[in-house]
Amino acid sequence: PWMEAETPHWEYIATSIGLCYSHIHQLDKAIEIHRAILERNPDSIAGRYNIAHLLFKRGDIEEGYQQYEARWDWREFASRRRMFDIPKWGGEELKGKNILVWKEQGIGDEVRYASLLPELDELGCSVTFECALKLTEFWEKAFPSMTIRREGPLDCRGDENYSHFDYQIPAGSLGKF
Repeated sequence: PWMEAETPHWEYIATSIGLCYSHIHQLDKAIEIHRAILERNPDSIAGRYNIAHLLFKRGDIEEGYQQYEARWDWREFASRRRMFDIPKWGGEELKGKNILVWKEQGIGDEVRYASLLPELDELGCSVTFECALKLTEFWEKAFPSMTIRREGPLDCRGDENYSHFDYQIPAGSLGKF
């Protein structure tokens, strides 16, 4: 009954209750509540972001990563919104191409998402990974076949250092592919 309530705070209340279910390990109920949020408001950034993490916890990786893209619509999201002239990689063939993967969020997330880089390397493309300065030496040793460099500027449009890339992608979006 409370799910049908008409109140300006409905989404906030539903999100909070859904996350409470998650904390007591009732993921199916938490996901059900977040699906109801998205049914009522498909553009809910919090709903999409939260359901992504709930789906990850349940092991629904593919759908989780689709929903996880909502992070870029969330104003308070911790990552810098970098700007490029080069297109974002959307799963196109990479053999013989140059792709830039750039860090997002903090060191922990950088490490988590870097675990996906070897899969790109296997696709026959040239991979450049822009990372936190303090991890460049570590990644150079971990990924000797890749170009590792520290994170570049926020606005890369027109920057000659980015003119040879065919695609770019934030590291946290690699899981979709």
